[in-house]
Amino acid sequence: AGTGKTHACLEGIRQQLRQQPQGPPLIFLVPEQATFLNEMALLKGLESHGSIRAEVLSFQRLYQRYGEPEGKVWLDPIGKTMLVAKSLNSCRTGLRLFNAGASREGFIPMVLQAMEELARYDIGPAALEDAATYFTDQQPESVIARKLQDLSMIYQTYGEGFAQQYTEATACLQELALAIPQIQELKGATVWIDGFISFTPVQLKVIGALLLQVRDVYVALCMP
Repeated sequence: AGTGKTHACLEGIRQQLRQQPQGPPLIFLVPEQATFLNEMALLKGLESHGSIRAEVLSFQRLYQRYGEPEGKVWLDPIGKTMLVAKSLNSCRTGLRLFNAGASREGFIPMVLQAMEELARYDIGPAALEDAATYFTDQQPESVIARKLQDLSMIYQTYGEGFAQQYTEATACLQELALAIPQIQELKGATVWIDGFISFTPVQLKVIGALLLQVRDVYVALCMP
């Protein structure tokens, strides 16, 4: 930190803008909370104080700018909670362990939190089912196996309902990673990535897709 890596990214963007004011996108990918400050910093160093090519985006805004299909509804936390409740209700008769506690206060937010964390680390219902099978083989009627089976069933039902018409922060990155290879506008783009302490597996999938699609990718990281 403090060695000038953000300055180097911004100056790299400005240099390309000076050489070619119009052309393929120049994307500065930063954390959501840092987009405004970096946009201001980029513009301050431009003689024209404006740019058509350069964009300061977060992962979520990158999806909204390039990968968001028409007709998708963005779900807020309340909407996601309602969808979990609907999913839970539709598969309740098949639950082996969670059926009794499903109506308890705080259960639905806890399930949603678990599914969101699983999604960030690119773990789907099938992986949970595999883990449940492993624990069942080790100990028949294992409590952890039944928990994993129930969570897998809820997760699967939630995902099916979600994919049809909704999206949110984690799901949109999965969609973006799949969409990037078909986005012709990104073919000649250059991407700078800065400000992240670490990346989740889903964010790495997006970066991997960008590496295969855009012209150049520059990544600035804090090192010891």
